[in-house]
Amino acid sequence: LDGLLARWLNSATYIGRLFDPIADKVLAFFTFIPLMIYKNLPIIFIVILIIRELIMFVGSFLVIGKGKKEIKPNVFGKLMIVSFGMVAISYILDLPGKKVAIFFSIILMIISLGIYIKDYFSAI
Repeated sequence: LDGLLARWLNSATYIGRLFDPIADKVLAFFTFIPLMIYKNLPIIFIVILIIRELIMFVGSFLVIGKGKKEIKPNVFGKLMIVSFGMVAISYILDLPGKKVAIFFSIILMIISLGIYIKDYFSAI
């Protein structure tokens, strides 16, 4: 939402585009680690998230290292961030749909990663 707001207010910047994904990751980790410790969020969720982010980190450096353009976010990555909010809310409030939220989040992580990998290979 912050990136959308920045574009809507015509105040998007290069630095903002760089730091927005980092801020999303920091928020996710500082939300999910305590939920894993105190609310029994499955560790596999965190493991998949970490593996996804490491692959994307390495892929981004490969693309940038080749002097290529940046990889744009895809709709599944945006939906994944929304699903993260659903996971967090469902665990914080101990809602019955926790496992469904986890399932959809993991599916979106995998789909968005697949699209990013395809985009990385196209850019190299």
